[in-house]
Amino acid sequence: MIIFFSALLSILSIMIRIYTIIKGPMINAIGVITTMYVYLFRPLIIVSVGSTFLYANQYNPASYQNGWLYASTCLFMTTLGYVLFFPRIEHLQKLDRKLESKKVHFINKTTKKVFQYSVAFSILFLLLMFLSAGSSFLAHNRNAAMSAVNPTLRYLYPFVQLGAGVIGFYGITILLNSKKYKAGIFWILVSFIITMIIYQRGITVSFITTAVLLFFDYLRIKRDKISTRKKLKLFLIAMLLFVVILFSRDIYNTLVLGRAYLEARKNKYTENSSTMWDIIKIGLISRPDGDIVEVWMILMSYIQDNGLLYGISILRVPFALTSSNYRLRTGQKIGLDLINEYYSYDAYWYRKYGFNLNSSQELVMNFGIFGIFFSFFLGILEGMLTRRFYTRLLNGRDVLSEFLTYYGFGYLFGSFAAFQWFVFIILYGYVLAKIPLIRFFKFDASGVCRVYNQSKNF
Repeated sequence: MIIFFSALLSILSIMIRIYTIIKGPMINAIGVITTMYVYLFRPLIIVSVGSTFLYANQYNPASYQNGWLYASTCLFMTTLGYVLFFPRIEHLQKLDRKLESKKVHFINKTTKKVFQYSVAFSILFLLLMFLSAGSSFLAHNRNAAMSAVNPTLRYLYPFVQLGAGVIGFYGITILLNSKKYKAGIFWILVSFIITMIIYQRGITVSFITTAVLLFFDYLRIKRDKISTRKKLKLFLIAMLLFVVILFSRDIYNTLVLGRAYLEARKNKYTENSSTMWDIIKIGLISRPDGDIVEVWMILMSYIQDNGLLYGISILRVPFALTSSNYRLRTGQKIGLDLINEYYSYDAYWYRKYGFNLNSSQELVMNFGIFGIFFSFFLGILEGMLTRRFYTRLLNGRDVLSEFLTYYGFGYLFGSFAAFQWFVFIILYGYVLAKIPLIRFFKFDASGVCRVYNQSKNF
């Protein structure tokens, strides 16, 4: 019965989300696909197989099924909140006609400057990573997180990771909007290479797929006639890039480790498998991508053993800005720390490996079943944030700066534990938008950086 209701709530949430991308922005279209995998297909496979593989030592059928029910219920409540406030395409089209005097550009002078400085920051901080840690931070040279290899990297790699996302976003935009195919493909490849080097792909996936879907929404709002062929083309581009970047770690490992890596993966999937379907199932549930329901399972056990936190971890969210060593030393542990140390103390605190804790999970961790109802307000905030993002774009705002703000707040609403990323992304976008106004140096038409004569321009 629990499995039935969990699957039903997941299906209802997916159907409502599909409705919102038909009637509203396409920006969450990829999210619908990942929701199908995370909240429906993967749990069904795990229930049928009887193991999570990633968290096999913690697997308990009852805890997993209860966790899936909590997960699907929170998803449903968040979706209900979102559907009340998401912007409708009809409303955005009316607003566009009302603001017709303001010409909307996907790429303006500010966008180009934000992109150029982002490239400069990415290269600079990637070089600083190599200077401070050598090649020890590369994935094949470590068996711990980057911050465990060298604490300095904690403050360097976010610049590189965000830069890779911005570069990919810009590459897609000039490819689709300006028809600059060679330049667009070049910058997408640069973004992909940087992503593989730092071995962090989440931001790049979000930025690149969003750029494709945002361009599609731009055509819808402008009432441009979009043929079925063009719709399919844009969707296939988004899916292809999504899959390529999603498997960027496997591509990196294959290029670096070659045959040894492929053999290891093959043995991992075929050791206890008799058919191709078994191999596919094990391959799907053994990936760390989409382990949300498994984390819910661990959370169920945590609450049973330790009780509720009653808001303590939420009050400590600002301590996410500090290092994990500081939080361990002072005892100011956030929810992410508590759930990860419960699962594996050594792996989390000393190797810096762990899983994420989303906002709904943290609300339940603090307030139990009442936390489910708070998820409704997370959905409302998501809808209001999406409405604000599209409205500001139609008012002529720079697309890159606005998307960084949208992404930063969306990150926080998705996970309170990502507070440090929220602060960093907002500051990153603000600095990139303001630096060109200071004019310390400039790029000429050919893209060459030249010293700027400040005395004549202040």
